[in-house]
Amino acid sequence: MRRELFGVFGGRERFERIRSPAEFDRIVGGETITVGVRDFALGLPGRSSTYDAPNGCCAIWGEAFLPRGVETPLSTAEWLFERYAEEGIDAFEKLNGSYLVALEYDGDGVVVTDPIHSSEGFYADTDHGRCFGSDASRLTRVLDSPTLDCRGLCEFLHFGLTFGPTTTIAEVRRLPYDGYLTADSTGSSLASSTVHGSSSTPRSSPSGSNVPFAAARPTPDARVC
Repeated sequence: MRRELFGVFGGRERFERIRSPAEFDRIVGGETITVGVRDFALGLPGRSSTYDAPNGCCAIWGEAFLPRGVETPLSTAEWLFERYAEEGIDAFEKLNGSYLVALEYDGDGVVVTDPIHSSEGFYADTDHGRCFGSDASRLTRVLDSPTLDCRGLCEFLHFGLTFGPTTTIAEVRRLPYDGYLTADSTGSSLASSTVHGSSSTPRSSPSGSNVPFAAARPTPDARVC
């Protein structure tokens, strides 16, 4: 069974114009974000989970663990949603693992990856609005006329991967390290965003320093072809 997170910035009607609900195990949504999750381990402790609330929703895809010592009957998604409502982006500091999170609270939607970007996320601005997901190939299928990115294609042929936000498709971009995605913006530091609860201090690295993870992987400026 193929695992996937796919979402749109918009309501369920927009989501269903692009993807069939039958493709997913669970779909959650609010006013500004709708997300589908497919995972054979959905709902197991430490794995993908979802939560719907009157004032928003949360979908966690991958592996996500609560802080040591925290005992709660809540799912990880519900626990994160409640922490986010109280603490803003500081709530993500407490989550450990390899994950992609899509969360809406009081009409504001945001997508984030784990700080070291071990679970990649992608997005594309399409005729149906901004879409995002864990699978770049599924985003490509949403595009009416996808175009090859020369730099991304050459990097992939030379190195077996692409660097920075580049992919092999010009319209499909990778979420930045330690960053965020909203309906109309993206950035390499949650702290400098206008996301709920943002401050001036970036998320810390595992070593305890405050160096943004975006600096951990250089992005080459020169083209390779």
